[in-house]
Formats: sequence, C-alpha cells, structure tokens
Amino acid sequence: GLKRTPGNPLDGADLSPLFKGGKIDRKTITFFMPHYMGLGTDNEVPSSGTIREGDWKLIKFWQGGYELYNLKTDQAEQNSLAGSMPEKVRSLEKKLMSRLEAQNAFIPELNPDFDPKACEEYRIRRTGKKGK
Repeated sequence: GLKRTPGNPLDGADLSPLFKGGKIDRKTITFFMPHYMGLGTDNEVPSSGTIREGDWKLIKFWQGGYELYNLKTDQAEQNSLAGSMPEKVRSLEKKLMSRLEAQNAFIPELNPDFDPKACEEYRIRRTGKKGK
C-alpha cells in the first residue's frame, strides 16, 4: 500500500522464493540498516550497508570497516577477505553507494562528539557486561 513519491523511489523485491530454494530476477541485492539495533545488548547489530552480487557479499560498517565473503566457498561467513581483496571491496562498495544514493538513502556519518566512555557506561548499565 505504500505510494511512490517523486524523489523517493522504491526499490524492493519479494525474497521469499530464495527461502524456498527458488530464485529471484535480480543480479544484485542491497540491504541498508542506518541505525544500531539492540545497542547495549548481547544481540547488538551495528549500523551497516550490505551488497550481495553473485557469490560475493560485502558488509560496510558505517562506523568504519568492511567484511567481504565469497559465499560459494564460505557460506557460514567465517573468513572475511576484505583485508586481502581491497579491489573487490572498492568495486562492491562503489555499487552499494551508487544504489543507496539512487534511493536517496540517508547515509550515516560519524558523530564528532561521540563519547565512547558514555557509550560503554550505557552498555554496562543495560547488560552488566563490557563491550566486545
């Protein structure tokens, strides 16, 4: 029921066929999570953008850093290749950013006033545990 508005294009696809062993008519899939989920919990998920193209998956963390996986050889995503394949990282990041810009996505920026000590104190108050 969501209506398209000028300057705010919709870009979505039904992924349910993938969960049933089928395929979708899309070469590249992007995911965008511009916020943290579960901050201060054991299930904390950092703010990130992800692109999946063929066997490759790149995760770009907005606070810095990347993970790159070849899902054909590493389905469990145990061994990031980001450090050893910087050209692949740059290529996929360029495609990810291009897609997000075309969707007018709000791209998170580092907060120059971020206080890591206050964040860690908050995490400890919420969970009783220090960060990872």
